[in-house]
Amino acid sequence: LFGCTSYTVDSGCATMDSNLAVARSLREEGNMWFKQDNMELARESYESAIDSIECGMIASEESDLVKALCLLNLAAVFLKNEAWLPAVEACSKALKLDENNLKGFLRRARAHIKLDEWSRASADVSSALAIEPESKDALVLQLQVDKQNMRSSKLSAAAQKKAFSSFWANKDNGSKDGTAGSNGSKGSKSSKGPSEASGGGRALYQDRMEAKKEAVVVWMELAIGGQVLGKIYIQIFDKNKPRTADNFRRLCTGEDLTSKSTFDGKSTSKSTLEGAAPLSGALLHYKGCEMHRVAKGMLIQGGDVVHREG
Repeated sequence: LFGCTSYTVDSGCATMDSNLAVARSLREEGNMWFKQDNMELARESYESAIDSIECGMIASEESDLVKALCLLNLAAVFLKNEAWLPAVEACSKALKLDENNLKGFLRRARAHIKLDEWSRASADVSSALAIEPESKDALVLQLQVDKQNMRSSKLSAAAQKKAFSSFWANKDNGSKDGTAGSNGSKGSKSSKGPSEASGGGRALYQDRMEAKKEAVVVWMELAIGGQVLGKIYIQIFDKNKPRTADNFRRLCTGEDLTSKSTFDGKSTSKSTLEGAAPLSGALLHYKGCEMHRVAKGMLIQGGDVVHREG
């Protein structure tokens, strides 16, 4: 087998079944070394197991499963050794073989966090929670991601406050409402709502967040020409102007869908946004809204839900 593995039958030509058996044996050996905290020998065993499958040119669901497991074991070794990029690579290869592997998403998310790649980590955590909504490991990682998003939002707000000190100072005079974090980004293309638990159905995490009375955070997803660039996270301050803040939150979530009001005041039903003027059947969400102004490093403006043109 061209030196790919030292495990061969007497004839010197290993069969597919024997190579798969060798791979399983090497994986078990690697697990033994891993438990003994011998990462070097564990890595060698897992890599030899993968070589055994690849050199045997084995192609079956069973061999793909064994190879995926070996790759995930190898990723665990890399995480232990703080080799974050190899860990990401090993997990990515494993997920190509088993696209619904919970451990693959969790381990890759941990590596992304260490690499300070928070958007990729968030995507992996969301995928993990879609597979197992009550996964404790995924919920812990989600909390890390949300805390980072909160920190990023605060840094963004601080930068805006510094750039518009005179404008923000008006807040003390009552001219600024409770949506301190929302100015300048209402018009960004968005999809859906609060990111207290952005991703899938994760009741446990939501309960914990509510119990801690965390501030509400929403997000907007930006896209240019249909290509998604990323998300902006916005913390909502609702202490001073709760109605205004809640209206903004609901426009982010889209929970009110479409207004049935008309411009002439002959409404078939009142707009569900409290205190809102008739909106002529407007879509009551920011999804698809265009941004008409971008000031680099400062603000993004838009949010016309009636005409949806800026």
